[in-house]
Amino acid sequence: MLPAFSLAAANRERPVSLWDYKPRRNLALVFIPQARGWDELLRAIGSHSAEYAELEAEVLVVVPEAVEVMEEIARRYAFPILSDRDGDLWRRCVGGASDLSSASATALVADRWGEVYGRVLLDRAEAAAGERQIREWLELIEIQCPECFPPEWPAAG
Repeated sequence: MLPAFSLAAANRERPVSLWDYKPRRNLALVFIPQARGWDELLRAIGSHSAEYAELEAEVLVVVPEAVEVMEEIARRYAFPILSDRDGDLWRRCVGGASDLSSASATALVADRWGEVYGRVLLDRAEAAAGERQIREWLELIEIQCPECFPPEWPAAG
């Protein structure tokens, strides 16, 4: 399960918490070691915002940097970019060493109740493929949603 959190966002006026989405939206928490250098991944996430909306999902990018460091980059994107300055959420969700600046980028994909279904290791050089895997996990979660199943198949006549 995703742990409860409330983090300052570089592109929001107020902190963002798990309870802002639970139980309304499926979530992908994308943990990247720094805001700079991950432009291709951030652009890929931004360019698929309509597809995330159709999947009733939200992507939250989590970076172990101060809000001030990320503000310029965060202004370009509509999805929240969160400051996990002390790395607490990162360590609770992903684990890792004390120095997160060299940690592997990872996405956790969870349903609207916070149950984690998938983990995607992200590579800066293969950002588009990583983003596609995040969407595929969200599609799987949405298909499995008990409220979303199609009606009974019509009986053969």
